[in-house]
Amino acid sequence: MAVIGLIATAALLGTLALNSGTFTYTLDDAYIHLALSENIARGHYGINMGEASSPSSSILFPLLLAPAASTNLHAYVPLLLNIAATAALIALLLALARRCGLEGSSRVSYYGTALVVTAVVSFNGVGVAFTGMEHSLHIAVTIAVVLGLVHIFDVGRVPWWLVATMIAGPLLRYEGLSISAGALLVLLALGHYRASLVVVIVLTVAIGAFTAFLLGHGLPPFPSSTLTKSNLLASSTDLQGAGVLSAIGKNVAAALSRSPGRLLLGLAILTIARPVAARSFSVRSPAVLLAGFALTLTTAHLVAGRYGWQSRYELYAIFALLAAALYQWRHVLVRYIEKALYGHRAWTLVLLPIALLIAGLPYLRTTMRVPLAANNIYEQQYQMHRFATEFHRGPVAVNDLGWVAYRNPSYVLDLVGLGSEAARRAHSSPDRHGTIQALAQRHGVTLAMAYPSSEMIPPDWTPLARLHLSRRSVVVAGPIVVFYATRPDAVPMLQAQLDDFAGTLPAAVRLDRH
Repeated sequence: MAVIGLIATAALLGTLALNSGTFTYTLDDAYIHLALSENIARGHYGINMGEASSPSSSILFPLLLAPAASTNLHAYVPLLLNIAATAALIALLLALARRCGLEGSSRVSYYGTALVVTAVVSFNGVGVAFTGMEHSLHIAVTIAVVLGLVHIFDVGRVPWWLVATMIAGPLLRYEGLSISAGALLVLLALGHYRASLVVVIVLTVAIGAFTAFLLGHGLPPFPSSTLTKSNLLASSTDLQGAGVLSAIGKNVAAALSRSPGRLLLGLAILTIARPVAARSFSVRSPAVLLAGFALTLTTAHLVAGRYGWQSRYELYAIFALLAAALYQWRHVLVRYIEKALYGHRAWTLVLLPIALLIAGLPYLRTTMRVPLAANNIYEQQYQMHRFATEFHRGPVAVNDLGWVAYRNPSYVLDLVGLGSEAARRAHSSPDRHGTIQALAQRHGVTLAMAYPSSEMIPPDWTPLARLHLSRRSVVVAGPIVVFYATRPDAVPMLQAQLDDFAGTLPAAVRLDRH
């Protein structure tokens, strides 16, 4: 456990050192949750007061943040929740290791602990906490579901916390539906109909109520964040049957062309191979049921899941499959450990942790670059926030919504469309520039801050300055943000504001004037 604490402390201290003592998360999206939760505490669901929007990828997470919205602690609540979730993840994995027989002698127990620590470190279990997003909670809840299934296999009863976590998973992230669906298949196969019915009813009511809430406010049935990032959901929402099939094919092909998708498939095969190797084909046997669970969640993520952006999207599935594979092969693993420990081949025990480290190399790199990722956000989005709230103090247009909207009383026009349904729909409009120009005029937007590659910037907006990162870009869409005047008469005012702003930037950050 000390290793994980040291890694987390090093990441935090590295972040503060690069950011001149200012803490920032490694993703701007964390501040979307925070900005939304500010308005939830005021009784409104959206980024801008008076305009409904659904920018959050999670139903539940912004609600957890809302009670602290009026306090100075608010910005740190996601980190505190994620630290607690990481501790819970470790405890749950250790409980699963004990269920798998990795206890008994102190040396076997120590090895089980070493495997858990290696897995958490290797697969970004520490780094994901610094995103400020809901993924740490979602991963912990997912492992609780796997542990709950193991509890049923061992004891024959459905624990109350299994039902609770099967409900909580999809409310934290929609991908949790694949975990809950796989667990439901296990419950039904074992005849636990009452627990299954409770899960189905509560999830149907909760997700149905949220969907009805969105539709009632003139929004799509899914959050804008999921629609802008998922071709499959966008196609299904627009009722494009051919588009749905095409999106599924592209998603599966893209997944299998990259290492995270292949890792998921490999772990699923490892889990599914157990009943084949044991020649256990009874539909009620734990090995077959857990194989079905693994197949359900893997298929769902390959079909509709995403990857990347601080290696966060697929982590719940990776940890679930690791846990399932551990349980499937527990007897083989325990025999291997005991033979190695008492047969003078203890050196071979390093092979499994090394294999985990090698498989997790892309995720290890993500964890190691937490300070650099946070510095990207500090030098770009945080400085944009400072300019918007301390110098401009008026409506702005952006294509990174979070920091600029957080703790900002002025209107923020989101060019990507997470915070504005009209802007999201403009992406598919033949007159996207005309639509954006009209939205800017309607809301009194005279300033825009966007990447030069943005297709949503009207050609008649005037570029005034370019903000440059001082270090390598690892989490932002580009190393340069351009400041635009949306009207010619706003140029003198914005130039004066930029003059004042330039002298307050961190020493290594450059602001070039056009």
